Amino acid sequence: MSIHILGYGPITEHLYRFMSTKFEVFIYSDLRLENELPILGYDQLNPTTFGHQDTFVIGWRGMPDNDSRKMQILSLLSKNLTRNQRLINLSSVAVYGNTPTPALEDQEPSPINPYGQGKRALEQYCELNLDANVCHLRISNVFGDYRFDDVVNRILRCQKMNMEMPIVDPMQIERDFVSINTLVSVICQIVCDTRENQSIEILNVSSNQSITLQRLIELVQAVDSTPINFLENPIPPSMIRRSSISNKKITNLYPTIQTNEVNNLKDYIRNFSSI
Repeated sequence: MSIHILGYGPITEHLYRFMSTKFEVFIYSDLRLENELPILGYDQLNPTTFGHQDTFVIGWRGMPDNDSRKMQILSLLSKNLTRNQRLINLSSVAVYGNTPTPALEDQEPSPINPYGQGKRALEQYCELNLDANVCHLRISNVFGDYRFDDVVNRILRCQKMNMEMPIVDPMQIERDFVSINTLVSVICQIVCDTRENQSIEILNVSSNQSITLQRLIELVQAVDSTPINFLENPIPPSMIRRSSISNKKITNLYPTIQTNEVNNLKDYIRNFSSI
């Protein structure tokens, strides 16, 4: 069995490095990077490269444009994948939209921003056009790589460089964080899963614990006492977005997975100063 990872970024790079110690793994992208990763072009993916039980991982930001090379790859997969093969789509909890109560996998998607809409469109394409066993991973806010342009790294960079950071209503805005290592562990569990094949499966990858941005700032300062200078920008109550995502399904399926993301956040904060 081989793993074919479609798309290059911090998440798929971590996935490649971890899984290539256990499987034959290929990573595809139109990017040409000056690093040691053996990245293949999308033109090197064709039906003759498909193994009988291969797994494909889509790591794209959303649905590609109709005339793009990525769209050609989707068309290729729709014509050639079979029920013996698995496709793992790295989607996002953004497809749920505003979720003040914990979102379960059977909740009707209602994305409220272009990112969530693009992720949902890719889910729908896979469900309608692929004959493989499709697993959508709806992933919370991923942290754990210094290259992410996420709220965790922005706070840590501002603290390290003594810069003022504008932050929107830290007492009201909530996020559910999951570490990149937890995500990689989940994907590896799914690849090795021997359960009877399901045509469509949806799994939330989250910590099951939303925290406010104020709490995140407190965590950073608890680990490193250097003050954080931030400018609070209040927003109207009607614009406040909360994200509460249930992870009960995936922890029931894979009970060995640890999702103590507060401790993982603390470890990442400690390590950030050495980057």
